[in-house]
Amino acid sequence: MRALSMACVLLLAGCGSAEDESENAAANEVVELPHGPMLGAVDLSRPVDLQGAGGSWRMAIAPGRITFADAPGRAPVDFYPVSPRAERTRASYSTKTPDGDPVTITLVAAACGADRLPLTAEVRIGGRTFAGCGQQRGEGEPADEAANVTG
Repeated sequence: MRALSMACVLLLAGCGSAEDESENAAANEVVELPHGPMLGAVDLSRPVDLQGAGGSWRMAIAPGRITFADAPGRAPVDFYPVSPRAERTRASYSTKTPDGDPVTITLVAAACGADRLPLTAEVRIGGRTFAGCGQQRGEGEPADEAANVTG
């Protein structure tokens, strides 16, 4: 009985063909997933850095984290992380400060500033409004670089 079982296993092992192997190889290839919500060329599922003229304020938006510093040298404040609401050329984030003040971050896919950064930004915190520009954080830049306000 054992001999018959072994013979069946050996016969089944030889049933595969070269075509089956190529189909399996194709099925095991790594497929890159599509980008998250896009605003122009900026992928909002990856870190985005915003800043006011001359670095007067800075904000870092990343999945699971939003930080803001309203002056050079000031320690950044963490806002409650939220996902963006993206529509064609505009995205907005509605969140709150740790003290409960409403925060609205609006990004528009429009060239901004002398450097022609890809995003125009407006940040409203309570009754204050901050205008500036933004861009995708470069590959390899540290996650806390945008919040590290040095002037």
